[in-house]
Amino acid sequence: MTCYIRHLKGLMEKIALPDTKGSRKLLDKAIREVLGYSPQEDCPLVWQELKRWLKEPELENELILKLKQKLEG
Repeated sequence: MTCYIRHLKGLMEKIALPDTKGSRKLLDKAIREVLGYSPQEDCPLVWQELKRWLKEPELENELILKLKQKLEG
């Protein structure tokens, strides 16, 4: 599991994703796809970019929308 998932309980609630091992793996995959990172990319690098998105309300809303689309379809 990646280094940042434990910090995303609030995000998981916003996208109505249950906090299970399987859903955390799906969320990690979706985050990496939305942010343009490969599954092999270094976790701290992904976390750094993700934090930037989460700090900006407009980017966070865009992230939530894109994650919902990826996870639902």
